[in-house]
Amino acid sequence: MKAIRNENGLALVVVLLIITVFTVLGLSLFALSVNSSKHAQVTEIDVQTVDISEMGFVHYSMRLEDFLEKEIQTYKPTIQTLMVNDLQANTLKSQEHYEKMVADHLIARLHAAGVTEKLVPPNGNRVIYNKFVDAKDNRQFQLIMENKNSDIFKETIPASAGGGQMLKLSVKSEGIHDDGLLKSVEATIEFKIDRITLPHYVTGGTGHNYDLTQILIPPNPPNTCTGTSLTTSTTNCKFSSSITIDASNANIIGQNYHITGTVTSKVNITSIQNTKMHMTGEFKQEQTIGRIEGSELYIGQDANFRNFNNNPAISSSKIVVIGDAVFPEPINGMSNSQIYVGGNATFRNTNNNITDSTVVIRGNATFLEPINIGANSSYFINGNARFNQRQLTIHSTAKVCVNGTVSELQHARSSYPRLFTPDSANFSTVCTVPGTQAVAIGDNFLKWFFDATNIDYTYK
Repeated sequence: MKAIRNENGLALVVVLLIITVFTVLGLSLFALSVNSSKHAQVTEIDVQTVDISEMGFVHYSMRLEDFLEKEIQTYKPTIQTLMVNDLQANTLKSQEHYEKMVADHLIARLHAAGVTEKLVPPNGNRVIYNKFVDAKDNRQFQLIMENKNSDIFKETIPASAGGGQMLKLSVKSEGIHDDGLLKSVEATIEFKIDRITLPHYVTGGTGHNYDLTQILIPPNPPNTCTGTSLTTSTTNCKFSSSITIDASNANIIGQNYHITGTVTSKVNITSIQNTKMHMTGEFKQEQTIGRIEGSELYIGQDANFRNFNNNPAISSSKIVVIGDAVFPEPINGMSNSQIYVGGNATFRNTNNNITDSTVVIRGNATFLEPINIGANSSYFINGNARFNQRQLTIHSTAKVCVNGTVSELQHARSSYPRLFTPDSANFSTVCTVPGTQAVAIGDNFLKWFFDATNIDYTYK
């Protein structure tokens, strides 16, 4: 019996089978594509949210750095002055003491002004502030400090690591996406205060070779003044050139001046009181100065003074002359003051007592007229001293120390028991200059830097 071989309709079955297979494959690929797209979208949102949180942290770090920079620069003169005062009072503390004071001041300022500056949260709150990245889709970051009393702290850097203080702040930045997704970054910011350079003691004895340029802290006046005249209208000024004092019978009171150049005084100055005047050039005094009281004068080259006619003419003041100094007219008394001369000095006479004062002369000293050195005062002369056969009166609590030769005394050397020279038995102990501050001023005195290299991110 023949088999029936009817293949009609087989092609249709094959076609349907192929269509079915491709349909299943197509649906599978479509589903896979949809899932991949959704996954990519979720991943992109995650990345965007993390980026937003990091953006918040960067924004905060920049604000913090600006704030601390202003605070450290504002506080620097205060800590410098404190150190100099402690030195003069023989109460100078350790470097670490002053470094901790700076760190404590910055922490106190963060607590006091940080809320207004949006650097710490208000009391009873943990959110410092929030900021929209894009208000249209509600993407934003918010900065959080869980507890400002414990999240702001200081550490002492070991001397082996350079010393100083490290201020640390722990902050969390939360990035929030429009669909409610939240990602956070936690980090600790480090703010380093480098080791402070302390004032140092130097002794005189046979040299007195300390740096006169660093005895006084240069003033930093707020105003920049033009012109070449110092008048009643130029107050608390920086001058970039030499100037002339023109205001007749001027009273210079409570001023700070920094002059890059020479100062020439062509008129009578009634008084200089509670003033700091720092000049890089010479000082030429052509008329009378009534008195200098509670003031500091730094003269970067030579100085030619005239008459000081009040009594005392110089009180509670410091005068530093880097070059030679000439006093061709009388100094009518000096009390509780110091004069430092880096070169040679010539004096006419002091016709009233010098009391509780110190005069240091690095070069030679010439005295043209009588000199009266009163109680608790000292002259330290590193070079030679010539007294021009004039009267020399030295109080029993005063002293004159001459490291070079003494000449032209009015009387025999033995008549002056308070005049000491290297051949005096106790010269090395009696003729030691008291601790003279030599403060390192400038950027090396008090440095800081904002350290972004030690920020460890923790992502959540």
